[in-house]
Amino acid sequence: MSSISTEKYDPVKLEKLKFFLETNAERGKPRYFEIYVDNLKAVDKNNDPASFDDYTIYLNEDSKMIKILVYSSSEHSPRNDKFIYSILNDSEEKKRTDMQSQELSGLEVQSKIETAISNERERFQMELLKKELEDTKEELGEAKEYIEDLEEQLSVEQNKKHSWKELNLGNVASVAIEEILKRNPAWMSKVPLLGALSGLKDSESSSKNVTNDNTEGEVSFSKKAVVNSEDDKAEEFFTTILLEMHKKYTSEQLEKIITINGSMLQNEELIGIIHELIFTESKAA
Repeated sequence: MSSISTEKYDPVKLEKLKFFLETNAERGKPRYFEIYVDNLKAVDKNNDPASFDDYTIYLNEDSKMIKILVYSSSEHSPRNDKFIYSILNDSEEKKRTDMQSQELSGLEVQSKIETAISNERERFQMELLKKELEDTKEELGEAKEYIEDLEEQLSVEQNKKHSWKELNLGNVASVAIEEILKRNPAWMSKVPLLGALSGLKDSESSSKNVTNDNTEGEVSFSKKAVVNSEDDKAEEFFTTILLEMHKKYTSEQLEKIITINGSMLQNEELIGIIHELIFTESKAA
């Protein structure tokens, strides 16, 4: 709802109103306004506080009234607040005002205006500081929660890394190598290191027999198998590969390598696909 304020003309009051418009403009919400001197529109409707003082051009000794209409931040809004300032309604009032004006020097009037404006600015700054303090507290609270979440995630990741360190190469590879030996039982006699990494019991190694035909049969891993020079070379070859992998790759990388090998055991067609993919890209590079 629009309001109407009627007061006697006072330069300080008009300066306060001007400061109000400047403050809103600084906050990015300029208000539209227009000013009349008597029945003449002295300042057209706009939202630039710098044009506020243009009304003084139309003031003279016969002026009776200054009317200021303050609208919202929308240019086309019809609603407004009216501020009406009467000037010297009768000769006695004019005489009294003249005498008071003579007693006050221009410096005193300016000082009074500046004091009023300074008080308004201080109040406005205090409100801004309170708002900034509240926002800062809220941001600190959010930052604290974020830090706690990061610490929790870091703890989880550290535990994961710790678990991997405890596995070592033998534990990581045992499941995959055991699967290899089950599919290729003859390898046990040729490469004993694979049997050691697989974790198979000695009792199982001595109690089962190996069948080399294409039918399913009992599997035996004999400790007494004769290892010729070719078998020694094979064992040394595979041992060297495993040790070099253990030195070169991280636990995570070893897990991926074992997973790939396991997939190729399940589907032998992957061997050709992976080989072609690797060497095709190498040639293209």
